[in-house]
Amino acid sequence: MQTDIRMTPGRRSYVEEPADPQQTRNRILQATAMAIVLAYPFLDLFFGWQALLAFIPMMLMITLALGLNIVVGYAGLLDLGYAAFYAIGAYAAAFFTSPNSPLASVLPGSPFAWMQDFWVAMIMAVLVAGCAGALLGAPTLRLRGDYLALVT
Repeated sequence: MQTDIRMTPGRRSYVEEPADPQQTRNRILQATAMAIVLAYPFLDLFFGWQALLAFIPMMLMITLALGLNIVVGYAGLLDLGYAAFYAIGAYAAAFFTSPNSPLASVLPGSPFAWMQDFWVAMIMAVLVAGCAGALLGAPTLRLRGDYLALVT
């Protein structure tokens, strides 16, 4: 009886397989994206505010394109609601951080004193957009195809 060298007792792993080029490319792209994300706060030191003002809309559009790719590409659904929820979140963020907001005129000791805190406003905007998505998403769970596109 002949034993396979890969199954010999005491051996830790199987025979080394050559690296998949697609997997290697994906890891390089992920490392590059992570480096860009980590370097983003320091971009103003190198490029100035003008470049940052160009990068911000670019990153917003990339986020929208990724949402479209996930919904249409991977899921195969024509759901246009993700853009509406993105807009609801943006409107809520502007509402919570604007000094002209109706909530900004409340006394400083009130529950709305957090209005000028950016990160709290972002969390609130995510919650508002998530609630809107849940309200519209619950009735549309069973829809497919053109009907899903019409409802969303």
